[in-house]
This record gives sequence, C-alpha cells and structure tokens, in this order.
Amino acid sequence: MEKTVTPRVKICCISSVEEAWTAIRYGASALGLVSAMPSGPGVIDEELIAKIAIYLYLTIQLRALKRNYEPIFYL
Repeated sequence: MEKTVTPRVKICCISSVEEAWTAIRYGASALGLVSAMPSGPGVIDEELIAKIAIYLYLTIQLRALKRNYEPIFYL
C-alpha cells in the first residue's frame, strides 16, 4: 500500500486574528505575517504580528518577516 501525502499549504499576508483562524479552519498548515518591506509598508505592523502569534501559539506554523526579508521569528 502506498503512503498518502497530505499537502502543506501556507497562506500569506494574514492581517488579523480572524483571518488567521479562518485560514486554519480551512486547512492552512502555515501562515505568513508580513510587516514593513524594502518596497514599502507591509500588510501589518509588528505589534499586530505579535498579537496574532500569541493567539495562535502552538496551533500552527508561523512565519513573520520584516525589512530586508529578515525573520522576526519562526514558530
């Protein structure tokens, strides 16, 4: 019997706790949270990224980026 592979899906540019929970509810395995970038302002500021991360801690894999594409954190 062949092993089945479950695809992992990342949803990027989450801008609220509600959007994050909706993405999780519909099967997202990772979320992207984008703050200020070299090309201009990001989708959300770092304070809101921290708030979303606190709400979702240990629920899903998170990626947060800031200027120059440096990671703020990986959970």
